[in-house]
Amino acid sequence: MSKIAANKALRLRSFEQQLPPVLRPVIRAYLLGYLSSTTPRLLTLVLTHINRHRKNTDETLQDLTRSFISSLAQIIRGGLELQRFPTFCAALVGGSTFLEVSMESSHIARFTNLPRFLFENYS
Repeated sequence: MSKIAANKALRLRSFEQQLPPVLRPVIRAYLLGYLSSTTPRLLTLVLTHINRHRKNTDETLQDLTRSFISSLAQIIRGGLELQRFPTFCAALVGGSTFLEVSMESSHIARFTNLPRFLFENYS
């Protein structure tokens, strides 16, 4: 069992290493945002489906399955839309990451020490 888990961890690590270092936090933020927004909805859907199946309502099993699959697809696709929470998470993390990288690689980093530079001559 641990051999399978180690193999999955190795594949995940190799996938992460293929991404550029600047994009890694953005992808992580998007995936965490996607999981945090869709997992409660998926859990509710599964529990509702199990409850309906137990009660054996007037709906046939085929209708229950059809509605379950269509709702499942809607939840999965809904989380991938651009105006949703995962995109906000990725933009928030990505903006700060790109700003940090651009400040380190440009001449703007010189101006971050501006107040200290101005007050050194007066002390």
